[in-house]
Amino acid sequence: LTASRSNLFLDLDGTILSTKERCARVFCDLLGIPPKSFIDDYISKREQGESNSEIIRNGNFSPTSSTGEFSSKWMNAIEAPEYLKYDALLDGVKPWLEAQKADFNLHVCTNRQNGMRTLAQLRRLGILGYFDEVLVTHQVMSKSNLIRSTVPSVTSDDWMIGDSIEDIREGKKIKLQTCAVLTGFAGVSTLSRERPDRIVRSLDYLSFANS
Repeated sequence: LTASRSNLFLDLDGTILSTKERCARVFCDLLGIPPKSFIDDYISKREQGESNSEIIRNGNFSPTSSTGEFSSKWMNAIEAPEYLKYDALLDGVKPWLEAQKADFNLHVCTNRQNGMRTLAQLRRLGILGYFDEVLVTHQVMSKSNLIRSTVPSVTSDDWMIGDSIEDIREGKKIKLQTCAVLTGFAGVSTLSRERPDRIVRSLDYLSFANS
């Protein structure tokens, strides 16, 4: 890390990677729904703010297990290699990382459960080398606590960038500047209620040239 440079903490799923197809396929497979018949509908419903349990309930699906069991199966499946293969870099991510690398310390900060699979995926997609650190919560601590315990000198010049309410809230907890991107499931009305410092269409629309 270069102490004189500010830090950018970047969420992974929905911010750097397009993961909507992965989520849709896991959902369909767990409920025994032919993916081709429901992927687009699933993504649309999630973008409208419905959770998995609400989609199941409102769609009159017949889940093979309780809500708790479905959630457990979801967590077991969502990072399996056979589903991770559906992820792709969002448009413009690689040149954007290349441009920011000259001026910032770049960190992935993700709620993934499996650190080794995360590193392998970033390597396979050709972007691992852009990051000074890959911070993985393993679902056992918050992003804010992970950053606080890992990066020694976080300041108000640093940024948390992500596609979810949680990303904005976690950034604010440690007094980071926050930027919401609209490439995940959450829409502008949902994210704007968290009052991030910026909201952009996608990562490649975020510029610090005049900051």
